[in-house]
Amino acid sequence: MPFIVKQKNVDRVIVTDFDPQKAERIAKRYGVEALPNFEAMLRSQCVDVVHILTPPKTHAELAIRAIEAGCHVFVEKPMALTVEETDAMNAAAGRNRVKLCVGHSRVCAPLMLKTRDLIEGRKIGKVLHVDVSYNFDIATVLPAGVSSDAKMGWIQSLPGGVLFDLMPHPVSILLQFIKEPLHICATGADNGSNTHGGLNEIRAFFIGTEVTGFLSVSLGARPDGLVVHVYGTKMSIHLQLPNMTLIACKQRDVPRAVSRVLENLEYATQLLSCTLINGFKFALGKMPAPDGIGSIIGRFYNSIETNTEPPVTGDEGRAVVKVCTEILDGVRYAKNYVPHLIHSAQK
Repeated sequence: MPFIVKQKNVDRVIVTDFDPQKAERIAKRYGVEALPNFEAMLRSQCVDVVHILTPPKTHAELAIRAIEAGCHVFVEKPMALTVEETDAMNAAAGRNRVKLCVGHSRVCAPLMLKTRDLIEGRKIGKVLHVDVSYNFDIATVLPAGVSSDAKMGWIQSLPGGVLFDLMPHPVSILLQFIKEPLHICATGADNGSNTHGGLNEIRAFFIGTEVTGFLSVSLGARPDGLVVHVYGTKMSIHLQLPNMTLIACKQRDVPRAVSRVLENLEYATQLLSCTLINGFKFALGKMPAPDGIGSIIGRFYNSIETNTEPPVTGDEGRAVVKVCTEILDGVRYAKNYVPHLIHSAQK
């Protein structure tokens, strides 16, 4: 909401919720209007864009209703629960000639946009491999003792639980480099760090036509963060998205011992530079959102006005749901079948 009301091309904002009192509180907080239900909002005939910010199991139904009312739609991640639901959403958008954007905001994060510029400017060379690591403290959204029918119970009801809600962040980044993975090998573990039970560690290796990738999602590792390493033939890029730091490591034609000293000095210099610049921007109130939410919303609205592709298309949203489903299926296979193979080998 704070990013929506700041957009210069937004004239009117309406909020609605299953809980009318909650909608009224949000409306009062941000100085916008509230309507009692979704249908009333669609009937108001003044809505150009609908943001679907509800639990994922409702995304497909609500998005299609908004699309059929002639509205452009921004839907939060994950786009839907199944590939079939994403297909229905994309088909509806095509029939009604409206734009559908999926909230994979991390691909529009400032550092990701900068990395994209470096790649397009051929500064990195040919990208060979990408690592994406996402650590998340589950207690921030599911405190111990939250039951399946409580306020945040919808997270636990997802296929794969909270991991299905978290994986779209790193997966959407990986798919920026590996457009259509040829093969995904996934495994998972429960090391006891998730007080709500179930898997809390996911690891997956991606093989593309020219680029490989590795995905790590952890509910137990600390500190929290989203870290991206891009390895190219000319340069490697290391990103700490929440901290807004980008470190570029180049190959040097000097003796190896000298190169290692120079790399450490340059790494420290770049890290200090990023820290000082970010601190200066923060002090001036000009620090952009590190997760890219403001950027993706602004780019989506601009795509509507210029009739261009949204920053994250429905097809890209579909690809993320497909990969997340494949990873969870692979984890279940590894959990149920591979131990039998190991046991047989030991025999």
